[in-house]
Amino acid sequence: MAKYIDHLDFTKEGFIGQEISIAETCCVVTTASTQVLAANPNRLYARFQNISDTVIHLSLGGTATTSLGVYLAASGGAYEINQNNRYTGAVSAISSVTNKNLLVESA
Repeated sequence: MAKYIDHLDFTKEGFIGQEISIAETCCVVTTASTQVLAANPNRLYARFQNISDTVIHLSLGGTATTSLGVYLAASGGAYEINQNNRYTGAVSAISSVTNKNLLVESA
């Protein structure tokens, strides 16, 4: 599915006005660190949104723990990788309660 992301500014890469294909997945996060996005040297964008009722933590490039990393608040907390904080490595997630949902979009 292709979507136009009008809030991103890829001026340096020359993507203004072009459609970018976004992959959307729903990942189940458990009490063990789980990779939710593989490393991709060509990544332009990624967004993680917590669609569960429990806090989720992300780790950029390492093992996720429930006390460190990117904090995603319950019921809507989000984190975005874009041209201002380009990161192309793997991303892992963890929750203090098993079977929590995380929406992942990437391009």
